[in-house]
Amino acid sequence: KAIARFAKLMPSLFPKGSDAGTKAAPEIWSDNAGFLKAAAALGDAGTKLAMAAKDGNADGVAAAAKDIGDACGGCHKTYRAK
Repeated sequence: KAIARFAKLMPSLFPKGSDAGTKAAPEIWSDNAGFLKAAAALGDAGTKLAMAAKDGNADGVAAAAKDIGDACGGCHKTYRAK
């Protein structure tokens, strides 16, 4: 649940003009729609993980954990400066 909540908060951490002194890539601002989509994907994966854990669904937890890793990695690849 915390991952899903953070994913909703994440876009507000990078308002326009906040690019100085950050490890964020310029694409966060130039492709903000893509960044919002990436954050939403993380939130969806976090919600799926919480639901699978609540249901005791080990396979669902594993799949959602992979989705979280994919969402994090994909976002960092595009939106985090090297």
